[in-house]
Amino acid sequence: MKNLLKKGKLVFNKYWPVFLILLVTICIGLTNYQINKWLIGWDSYTPNFNFTENFERNIFGIWQEDRGLGLPDGMSHIANVIHTLTIFVLSFIFPSNSLRFVYHLLMYFFGGVGSYFLIKKFTNDNIVSALGSLFFLLNLSTLQMFHLPLEVFSVHFAALPWLTLTLLNFLKKQNFKNAFNFFLISFLTSPQGYVPTIFGVYAILFLTIILFQFQKTKKFLKTVTIASLLLFLSNAFWIIPYSFNLSKSLNTISNATINVMSNEAIRLKNQEYGDLESVVMGKGMYLSLYEEDAKPLLQPWITHTQQPIVRIFSWSIWLVTLVGLLYIIYERKKTLYPFITLYLFSFLLLGNSIPFLSKVLELINTYIPVFANAYRFIFTKFSILYMFNYSILFAFGLKIIFSKFKSQLTSNNLFLLMAGMMIYIAKPSFQSNFFSQYLMLAIPEKYFQLQEFFESKPTAEKIQVLPQADFWGWTFNDWGFKGSGFVWQMLPQATMDGAFLPWSEKNESYYLELDQALISNDAIAFDDTLNKYQINWIVIDESIIKKDKKIDLASTYNVINNSEVLILEKEIENIKIYHNTQVANDNFIFTPNKISFIDNTCTYCRNDSIFSSKGHYLNKEKSAVYPFQYLFSERNIEKNISKNDLQNILNLKPKLYNIESTDFSVKLPSLVQLENYDYPVKISNDNKVLRIEIYYPYQILTNDKQLFNPVLLSIVRSNENEFTNYLVTISNKQFSIPKEFPETIDYVNLKTSDDILFELLGVNENQTDDFLYTPKLLESVSISNQLNKNITEIESNIYKVDANTGLVVSILPKSYQLNLSESTLTLNCGVNQQGIIEKNTINNSVDFSAFDKGAICDFYGVGYLNHNTGYLLNFEGENITGKNLEFFIHNWITDQIDFEAVLNEGKFSQCFTLLPQKNINGNGYSVNFKLNSFRYNDSESILNSTTIYPIPLDIISQIELLPNNFDIKTSEGQNNNLKVLSSKHISPVLYKIETSYDEDGYFGLLQSFDNNWIALAHPLEKSELNFRSYTKLSHYQLNNWANSWKVPAGEYSIIIFYWPQFITCVSFVLSIGTSIYIFKNTLKVNNKHIKKTLKINFKTKQILKGKN
Repeated sequence: MKNLLKKGKLVFNKYWPVFLILLVTICIGLTNYQINKWLIGWDSYTPNFNFTENFERNIFGIWQEDRGLGLPDGMSHIANVIHTLTIFVLSFIFPSNSLRFVYHLLMYFFGGVGSYFLIKKFTNDNIVSALGSLFFLLNLSTLQMFHLPLEVFSVHFAALPWLTLTLLNFLKKQNFKNAFNFFLISFLTSPQGYVPTIFGVYAILFLTIILFQFQKTKKFLKTVTIASLLLFLSNAFWIIPYSFNLSKSLNTISNATINVMSNEAIRLKNQEYGDLESVVMGKGMYLSLYEEDAKPLLQPWITHTQQPIVRIFSWSIWLVTLVGLLYIIYERKKTLYPFITLYLFSFLLLGNSIPFLSKVLELINTYIPVFANAYRFIFTKFSILYMFNYSILFAFGLKIIFSKFKSQLTSNNLFLLMAGMMIYIAKPSFQSNFFSQYLMLAIPEKYFQLQEFFESKPTAEKIQVLPQADFWGWTFNDWGFKGSGFVWQMLPQATMDGAFLPWSEKNESYYLELDQALISNDAIAFDDTLNKYQINWIVIDESIIKKDKKIDLASTYNVINNSEVLILEKEIENIKIYHNTQVANDNFIFTPNKISFIDNTCTYCRNDSIFSSKGHYLNKEKSAVYPFQYLFSERNIEKNISKNDLQNILNLKPKLYNIESTDFSVKLPSLVQLENYDYPVKISNDNKVLRIEIYYPYQILTNDKQLFNPVLLSIVRSNENEFTNYLVTISNKQFSIPKEFPETIDYVNLKTSDDILFELLGVNENQTDDFLYTPKLLESVSISNQLNKNITEIESNIYKVDANTGLVVSILPKSYQLNLSESTLTLNCGVNQQGIIEKNTINNSVDFSAFDKGAICDFYGVGYLNHNTGYLLNFEGENITGKNLEFFIHNWITDQIDFEAVLNEGKFSQCFTLLPQKNINGNGYSVNFKLNSFRYNDSESILNSTTIYPIPLDIISQIELLPNNFDIKTSEGQNNNLKVLSSKHISPVLYKIETSYDEDGYFGLLQSFDNNWIALAHPLEKSELNFRSYTKLSHYQLNNWANSWKVPAGEYSIIIFYWPQFITCVSFVLSIGTSIYIFKNTLKVNNKHIKKTLKINFKTKQILKGKN
């Protein structure tokens, strides 16, 4: 027992800093843990909700089947294998609700211990190493990163010191033991690759260390090559698959609405804490986050860091660090140059508001845009690297200071002083603020019941949870949850969660179509969306709110109650589960009964009018084209529109896709009357003839010639009685026309199914004549009798175009110009009305300015706009400095935002489409503008004009172009009687089906279209081992989102697989095979060493025995 205590004392004396780090970690854990609470919310990953599903999602992570419609991995979920395995092991020790809490504390502890051993390697001093590691643990940057924890950042924190230590050991001495240690740590910390840019930060550290140790020798080059291979092979299982989809993912992510809307704001928000004091203290952008009630999210930390004593302590530590930096340079300790370099590099990036340094970062962002996009969250990406190097330099500063004191008592007192300073800086962490209290929540039991319900259902199904408040993808619940969702981590099925919108254009298009159906209160469009995307389940969670506001679900329930496909399956408290009875897929395999062939794609579109009119369709080249489908896109469509302001005409250019401009016919929709639409009226009087013409609101031009005459009603009257004035009334609108009246275009509103009341009153000095016309306006009129003589009608409403310059739709809309000098309301809408705002109006242009965190909001009411009509919104102006101007369209009837966008940097002229809402009766929108400013970035924008054009969107979108060699009947759809005899969903990347049909047929795979999905078919009568009998099937896109293949007549067994999974398999073999090889050889070396040691010891004993 005495020997055991003695050994324990020796261990403690040698490694007491490790026990100190453990004590700090335990104290933080005890002061932050809450019984029966989960650490959940913000961005979080909780595999213990469903280990089986999450292991599968890791292994087959190159294709994320569970994320909405399915998508290629935009991050690297494969890298989470080790994390999931770790949580699984911990689940045998700790209760499920505490696993995430324990995991983050373990990473915190291991990061501190690693930094201690690394610093001790450099300083060979226990005291300064202990203080250096304490600083790494207790600095403000580290504590902010753990306050809103994400696994990848916590692993990164733990990884940096251990990876650096084992790399330096290997570079110093190349043996299997050091190689194995470096490989093992690289492999165990691979979850930092979940966000590959974080692994990129470590790669920068790795390369910097290599560069500063560079030697022009074969041995060194061999050592570097081996080290690089070890790093690569330990992470190959995720690096290779991620690299495969990298270029596609970067493009998708950068174009996502959430990133288009926020990128500039994030850059400017980073600069709010880019001043010198913030960088010295370790403050970051998390301190600028606010709760829904305008309270800072990190209020305890903001209050604490504003104390003078905290600022003094922080500056004191920085001055000690400066001493250490200068000492290393003075003593030319070249082994530490990488850490000085990286400290200065990260200081440069974080200090993006410091004069001169900010200009350097601007140059980096300008000339290396990939870096700017990948590392737009500068603080979250580089703050840990910054503090890692900061702690090393700080330790060397301490070593110089401690060396000046010979007395042990003085050294001990100084140690206590420095440790006390750091503990005080971290004081809120020991007062239940290490993890945000907003994230310590009790998950209601109803969600586990929901999980239990869906675990009894087939996994190859899709679930939509409503309400989905907006495109930002953040979920708020009235019981406290806020973050990127958690239900999708519990359920075995794919969920259409908003968190997945930025990672897939298809997911975002689905969201836009669903949102448009719901805000329009349109049950038919809602059912069409569920049918198009084959959504199996709708879950209504009434606890979901929009930030701090309860969501009115009346319209959502109205749509669901009027749906023809949904039935209520189950209620769990305030959660309602509806089943779609009309979904016709099995194991994600779908065979539509009828298919049309269309050569169209529409990205970020709010309506698929093709599906509404045609049903299921294949995207096939040289097929029918809907050239104006792009009008449903919520992105800027300015490039497709030209304006003739003199004639008040809008020309819409078609998108022709894969057909030549001279090689098509035009199929026109019937000229039905438009509800509540303003029709153009042309009136003229030359004292001899009065001419009044009502025009259809659009005409089609080919080679500048009219395809048809758009005049719907024409009245020509000679002035036989020499009237001096005419009074004309058309549908309650009156025109006074003198005898000399130049040609004028005006507008009259014609309502559905109403007769035109057309009254003509002639006036002269002696008499009046009253002529009353009551003609019937269009119900459905063929235009064949109005055709241009150069146009040939092939069959009903289909016309052969003889054109050289393509086709243009010309609209004569009544335009509405906002009077920018007369806004309804202007206010400072910044958080807590901080800062200053200014608004100056000159010649109907308005100059918006916001300063020092102020935000100007300007509101313009347009009560005359009817919700049943579609509109083009044209904005012209210039964003001069700071944040770009945003606009929002607020619906007066539904009291919600129907549309929002941010206008382009610099001078802008942009057009957006506001879709009609047929089931929302009434008038009135507000066009609202917002301009934000930030702490070190004022903003100014000039808005020159805002013009609103009504357009007959539903009619124009149905114009169809038919290639001359195209079978017109196939655009109307052909029967598809392919029979799927059986289907197997083997894994997220592998399916097997058997089909039978006596004609060619088509089947679909309900995963987002990707060219890397392959389908191989072989006749059923032949052996599956006869590889020559396999045929690769032709691949198409179904309904503008899913995969489809053409199957020849006969009976076939078909294998469908996502072939990049083979790359993942090879990558796993590389990583696991390398680890086995190194481990095996390490054991051999260790065994030889042990045998040699035993042999020496035996000989020594024999010699000593002989002497005795």
